[in-house]
Amino acid sequence: LETAHPVKFETVHEVLGTYGSVPSSIAALENREKVSIEMDADYDALRSVLLERVV
Repeated sequence: LETAHPVKFETVHEVLGTYGSVPSSIAALENREKVSIEMDADYDALRSVLLERVV
């Protein structure tokens, strides 16, 4: 699951002229491959995916 940290949004850079300081926890993720899963917008579908992949 992704969080909505300001450094992830180009709009923040456009408005402020800077990304600010990038936390090391986010900087470490920049070069990793993004993995996504398509699923229905449904609680049971989310629960199922989380239980299969996280627990």
